[in-house]
Amino acid sequence: MRRSFIPGAFLVLALLVAGAWPLAGAARPASQAATPAAGSAPDLAALALTPADLAAAGLPGYGVVRGNDLSLADAAGLYAAARKGDPTQTESTLKAAGFQQAYRSELGLPLQPGNARTHLKALAQTDLVAFATPDGAASAFDLFARAVSGSTRGMGHATPEATPAAASESRLVAIRRGQTAAGKNFGGYALTFRSGAILARITIGNLSSTGTNPDLLNALRAQLEPKLQKASPAPGLSHLALRLTGSDVTTIDDGYGKIAGTTLPSSDDTTQRLADRQFRYGDATDVYGVLQSIRSGRGRNDTRYLTDIYRLPSADAATAWMKNVADRAKRSPNVASVAPIAGAPSFGDESAALALTISRADKTIGQGAAIFVRVGADIVQVEITGPTAVPIDPVAALAKAQIACLNAGSCPNRQPPPAGLPLPAPPRSTPVAATPAA
Repeated sequence: MRRSFIPGAFLVLALLVAGAWPLAGAARPASQAATPAAGSAPDLAALALTPADLAAAGLPGYGVVRGNDLSLADAAGLYAAARKGDPTQTESTLKAAGFQQAYRSELGLPLQPGNARTHLKALAQTDLVAFATPDGAASAFDLFARAVSGSTRGMGHATPEATPAAASESRLVAIRRGQTAAGKNFGGYALTFRSGAILARITIGNLSSTGTNPDLLNALRAQLEPKLQKASPAPGLSHLALRLTGSDVTTIDDGYGKIAGTTLPSSDDTTQRLADRQFRYGDATDVYGVLQSIRSGRGRNDTRYLTDIYRLPSADAATAWMKNVADRAKRSPNVASVAPIAGAPSFGDESAALALTISRADKTIGQGAAIFVRVGADIVQVEITGPTAVPIDPVAALAKAQIACLNAGSCPNRQPPPAGLPLPAPPRSTPVAATPAA
């Protein structure tokens, strides 16, 4: 998992495009709705634009900010908010069109490359929505395309621009007079188009009153569209990840850290951070991870759930990977120490359980527990970290559920957090005046 995030990343372009969950530093609530089973559905997370795609289109230096897998309810809420529409009606429309899944990927250009606390100066965002049939996608095109029109929370205004002749299949919108959280102006463009049964939108923006050259969108489309035309279900790890749901659960990141043998750079990578991540991934060809906050606490502390899926070239390679599992865990961000957990339950072909100590945002030391399980050539890592000691039983319950998803070849149902987890004190609220005694 790409477990490092830019604090307070400035760009709020996401607020203008299909709803109102902002960039790094704030996460969206995890929907209760189920994600459709994989079947032959494309792996949208694997199709989204990568930093290498942007470099090939003339936009070098970008890194991953975060990704999000969107359920039907998630997508309907975002698109309805952008259009000031009814989420229930939007959900019905998407469902009738044969909605399968949606995914959003955000790549950022760091203001200070190599600085882990840098802000972003530009953003490239990919939104993908898969339907059961091309006709279904075509019927939902206008709804999806209009989710980038108009003003949102006073942060800017989207203006339609000239479009290709087949306007019903492709639409270009300029985003002007946008403003960042720091009060700086930015501008950008969004290109929405259909490719078979997939609707796609590419959004680019930067710190400029006029925005980015719209011609870059065509170059990015040339990188993205061949992937969409293939619509491959491989490597398919996004369909296998176990996600949590609940009123206190928010998704921080959901996406590939490594794909087809290439480690994806993060926008806040330092040389050491990238080296640590490459060491953790080892010989895995593909790595997919989900990071969620189970409950936010005071300051920036919370209880967090992580599941990573590592795909190795062979069972022998996975066995070799497991031999260094403690060393790999030590190279994770903010991990201060690791130790084996005696008497932990066993899973799969082989497994290991580790106790973790974590350097937390408030300078205190948190604790955690992680279970690594090998199933053939795949390895799953399930981890919980919190403000106090994490018992092994709830982590084992999540590991068991994650392995079941791996064996089933899909993970359509999101689960509530298990009982028995250490949860932080809730954020301070405004005190309520006491009622005088009679």
